[in-house]
Amino acid sequence: MLLFGPASSVVGAALIVFAPTAAVLAAGQFPLGFGPMLSMVARTGLLQSVTRPDQRGQVAAVMQLGVFGIRPLGALRRTAAQ
Repeated sequence: MLLFGPASSVVGAALIVFAPTAAVLAAGQFPLGFGPMLSMVARTGLLQSVTRPDQRGQVAAVMQLGVFGIRPLGALRRTAAQ
C-alpha cells in the first residue's frame, strides 16, 4: 500500500496529461486522489503499530514536518532563483 499510493498518482497524472477524451480525464482524477489517501492511511497504521503510545504525537509531528515542511523551503528556493 505504501508504494501503491505514489504509483497511482503517477498513473493518474499521466492519464490527465495525455487524456484524449473527457472520460479519460475524469478517470484520471480518481487515482490521483485515492492513491495518496490510501498510502496515508497505511502509513498512519504502520506508525501506530510500531511506535510507543507516549511517542506517537512526536513521531506524527516529525512525519508531518517531513511531508509538509519541505514545501515552503522549495517555494523559498524558487523565489530566490527568480
